[in-house]
Amino acid sequence: MTAMVREPHKGLKLERSGLCPKNYLIPDGVLAPLALDVFAEADSWMEPDGIVLVIEVTSTHADRDRRDERHCYAKGGIPFCLLVDREQRTVSLFSEPRSDEGREDYLQETRVIFGKPLEPPEPFSFTLDTSELSWPRVRAGGCAWSGRASRSRPGRWGR
Repeated sequence: MTAMVREPHKGLKLERSGLCPKNYLIPDGVLAPLALDVFAEADSWMEPDGIVLVIEVTSTHADRDRRDERHCYAKGGIPFCLLVDREQRTVSLFSEPRSDEGREDYLQETRVIFGKPLEPPEPFSFTLDTSELSWPRVRAGGCAWSGRASRSRPGRWGR
């Protein structure tokens, strides 16, 4: 088990090329191992080094969230990308990033519909209970997903 720390809306510097149209992105959340302390001295825009998971909740630009941003995170070598898709009512966990020019993407996807649990692999030690991700709740201004994962302290993840 690895204790994690989360940071909402942290700006990430990424390399623009291929399928990644932007060099700066602000995911809805990021997770990094607590022991790495990557956020302590970080500027408002930071390199993705040490980030193990980015979280995206689809917005009014859902296709950008589903495709373009995912390609950028894969190109940046971020091991996992969690996508909460409000329109499709699914949660997807992308893993095994490939950063080849013009082919940036994740090789694996695990997808569940709202209401089904999602069990991320190591280094995570929680089951993501998506039962509270009902359409009105997610649409109304936020994602309630964090409330059901095992937490040791606010902002820290792990058992």
